[in-house]
Amino acid sequence: MAIEFSQAFDPFRALKAGIHALKTEPAPVFVGGLLLFLVQSCQGAGNQVPNPSSGGSSWDSGDDPFSSGGNPFEGMDEAMLVVALIMVGVGCCIGLFVFAAQSFLQPGMYRVGERMTIDGTAGIDVLFSGKDVWLSMMGYKLLTGVIGLGIFTVFASPGGLVIAGAVVARDGGSPNTALLVLGGLLILALVLPALIYVMLGLGLGSVAISLDRLGTMEALDRSWSLAKGNRFRLFVFGLVNGIFAGVAAFVGMLACCVGILATGPAATGVVFCAQANAWLMLTRDDHEDFFMVRQLGVD
Repeated sequence: MAIEFSQAFDPFRALKAGIHALKTEPAPVFVGGLLLFLVQSCQGAGNQVPNPSSGGSSWDSGDDPFSSGGNPFEGMDEAMLVVALIMVGVGCCIGLFVFAAQSFLQPGMYRVGERMTIDGTAGIDVLFSGKDVWLSMMGYKLLTGVIGLGIFTVFASPGGLVIAGAVVARDGGSPNTALLVLGGLLILALVLPALIYVMLGLGLGSVAISLDRLGTMEALDRSWSLAKGNRFRLFVFGLVNGIFAGVAAFVGMLACCVGILATGPAATGVVFCAQANAWLMLTRDDHEDFFMVRQLGVD
């Protein structure tokens, strides 16, 4: 029998397995972590698209988006408009690249964790073994994104109406600050719990696709079923893994910021291996035969 959910998703046990994987096979764990770390960094760069009309990345100090009422392209010559469109296009291309690269690399990284858990060894080639589930992973990412957007739209509507009322009801002056704050707090209070609840239910789908070779809808159903009654444990598991990665990044930043190029990828690889280990311990009846259990007693 597979072990209980609370045991399988014990974050400290799983991280211990991930750290051992990094120590034993540093090449695939670190390289996989590095590649994912780099594409995630590209994603952050792609989101930094400056506003060409102001020459910076935000509104100028005198601009008021509520009261200006002007065309955002007003005053821009043709060359600046072309530059703006090119920058938007570049940002979109970066986003598509990151989406495709993550969808390909994540299954391979999970499979490195799988091989380390079961056999105690893995090669670099395992990192690039995710071609068979690439489309399923992209489909799952798109699906969860659409679901997340839908949840946000529904639960943000009450707060959005309050903010809209504050803007519409203004009488030649600035919007009512109290109503703006109330609308923002209402959005936060409604959207955050809903998103956390739903995304915790969907969070195991990518592991299911990678290790069990499930299709998009099968992975969604599998993830939701396993998360039922276990969302708090999943939240703690994700929180501890996030803190681990955050501490590693902070330590890297202390080394003149250059150290993050070592600690960031290492932590990323460890976390992926920990997630794979937890999944296998939960779903596989033969977990007693795993290398991590037989040799290390990580059970």
